[in-house]
Amino acid sequence: MPTQKVKRTKTGNQEDRARLSRLQEMGIPIGSIHHPSPEPARLAVEQIYQNSARIYELLSGMVAVVVPATIRVLVSGIFFTEAAVFIPRFDCQLDLSDPSEYEYYPDLIDGLPYNTPTKLLNNLLTSEIPLRPCQPQGVIVADGMAFVPPECPDELPVTMELLLTDERRNESCFKFEVRLDRILKLKHERRQLERRERMLSTQRSGPYGPARTGIFGPARVQVGNPKSGSPKEAINRREPSGKDDRGLRKPS
Repeated sequence: MPTQKVKRTKTGNQEDRARLSRLQEMGIPIGSIHHPSPEPARLAVEQIYQNSARIYELLSGMVAVVVPATIRVLVSGIFFTEAAVFIPRFDCQLDLSDPSEYEYYPDLIDGLPYNTPTKLLNNLLTSEIPLRPCQPQGVIVADGMAFVPPECPDELPVTMELLLTDERRNESCFKFEVRLDRILKLKHERRQLERRERMLSTQRSGPYGPARTGIFGPARVQVGNPKSGSPKEAINRREPSGKDDRGLRKPS
């Protein structure tokens, strides 16, 4: 008759190893302790173009990281239920949502060296759709709030951690090196200053062009028919002259 195999559980294996370890400590000879082989890797994320990975300081306490990388999906069916980026140096967590709609996104892409792949890889990590084996190259972009101390110099190397949790609740952590860059913060500050200057210039000039000014202030605009002469002349024309139509003085 065929024998039925008993399926071992993870808890049972741990208990057996503990018993065998106690027997070994007591000096009782035992066979080799069997350690189950680890599960083969299902995913790999590798940083490429290390010198172009950046953490950009932005306005209003925002930061954004951009990391060129290759994502290697090694088995079918894997997907991720949680994905986050941590910057331990600044004690912050960043978001991996689609950043392409934000104003700063074109500047992030323009800052990459020539020939660097620019495909956004965030969707592979956040869509919760089972993946097939593939090996795309592109960029991982994350943003959020972070306090960057002013004394931190530009080009300071900073560690970025990508933490993923798959559908089996297995956690994977991938570390990358990025460098601090403030060029976009300065660029956006200049843009804001230029906008304010244009607004002030429009307010000073008015809707019909620039107003005339001089040492005595803005020029006065004459109301009425310009051919009518000065107000004093108009008043004199309306007042009676004391003469009739023939030019003779009327008797008093």
